[in-house]
Amino acid sequence: MLAVINEAIRTKSTFELEHPVLRVDGSLGWTHSRAVPILDTNREIIEWFGAASDITARKQAEEALREREAKFRAAVETSGDGFCLSDMAGRFLEFNEAYINLLGYSREELLKMSVPDIEAQFPRPEISAIIERIKSEGHTSFETKFRTKDGRVW
Repeated sequence: MLAVINEAIRTKSTFELEHPVLRVDGSLGWTHSRAVPILDTNREIIEWFGAASDITARKQAEEALREREAKFRAAVETSGDGFCLSDMAGRFLEFNEAYINLLGYSREELLKMSVPDIEAQFPRPEISAIIERIKSEGHTSFETKFRTKDGRVW
């Protein structure tokens, strides 16, 4: 924190930082501090104009989200079931080791592919219809078959 303040003083520029603070009750809180230097005619700092906002609730929510994500990621990664995540165009974004092993492609190969590249049951127009249903309803459920790297249908 002192390094950021000293740099703002040295450069006579705005100081902005999120930092922990000790609250009156002794608990740890978080503050977003921002200050703008007020300069005199010689371009020397004569005072600072700033504000500090309590962002403790936001920081706590971010930490809770990180913890939930870590638990979800651990569950997905240790699952024997294949799991993948794709964008609305069907391009793969993430997948677990089980998915890689079931399909036989490397992680790098899959990241260059999309769902239609491995889809063995639905033609592209039907895949597009499923994606549109997900967009409009927020979710859908269906079963499908995939073609593995060695040509097997899974």
